[in-house]
Amino acid sequence: MEKQKNEEAKLPSCNSRWSQQEGSEVWCDDGYPRLVQRPTEIALTGKMSKRCACFKEEDLDQPGLEVYEGCDYSAKTCRL
Repeated sequence: MEKQKNEEAKLPSCNSRWSQQEGSEVWCDDGYPRLVQRPTEIALTGKMSKRCACFKEEDLDQPGLEVYEGCDYSAKTCRL
């Protein structure tokens, strides 16, 4: 778990908000929102979870990154 926390600290989490009228939205002040798996959690709980992290343009080709469904590849804000 400690290793996972250190890895996650290197990648800032996305900003998010929800309202009944607008629904959910995620965005990055600097970078692009992507879903990334939490591998340590699979080993501990047997379940795969994901979190939203902000990636710089040059890092978007890393394996395992998911663009939010219905969101443009180069969008910095995604409505969910």
